[in-house]
Amino acid sequence: MKTLPEVDFKAVSKERVELAIQSAQERLWDEDRILLKLDAHERSVCFRFAVYLAEQFPEFDVDCEYNRNHAEHDYLKRLKDENLFEIVGRESRFGDEDGLMIMPDIIVHVRDKPMNLLVIEVKKTSSLIPEYIDLFKLKALKEELGYRFARFIKFEVGEGADRGGISDSFFI
Repeated sequence: MKTLPEVDFKAVSKERVELAIQSAQERLWDEDRILLKLDAHERSVCFRFAVYLAEQFPEFDVDCEYNRNHAEHDYLKRLKDENLFEIVGRESRFGDEDGLMIMPDIIVHVRDKPMNLLVIEVKKTSSLIPEYIDLFKLKALKEELGYRFARFIKFEVGEGADRGGISDSFFI
């Protein structure tokens, strides 16, 4: 289990996060370009990207599709923004399932602590799901669950993949 003093968590700058993301993007392109060229499943791309990102953040946990939240009594990661239900086309759930359970593509955090550094939503250029859904989720994750940084990354896939495999990459 990772332990990190609060002062060290707060000291992580946006510049360090940006450099870590850029480094992971470059490693993905250099070592796993075939995943992008073959238009492999988004989970495969996210996993490899998370491996390279974890090298940049040894003091943090880096997880894919992590569904736990230390603040919830049953530890399930949920968002309460009612607009999100409309956007993703799901109705709100009540009782023990109040809120929309969500599993971000990649997070950098300290498990079971209120130290949520970075949340990333990934999209491939071949995806049929509109970007605005991911952007809305990122905004809600940042606001409701206290992520310090939120990033949207769109990977260029298929035979035409170039520019290091990145179509778009920005903070929310």
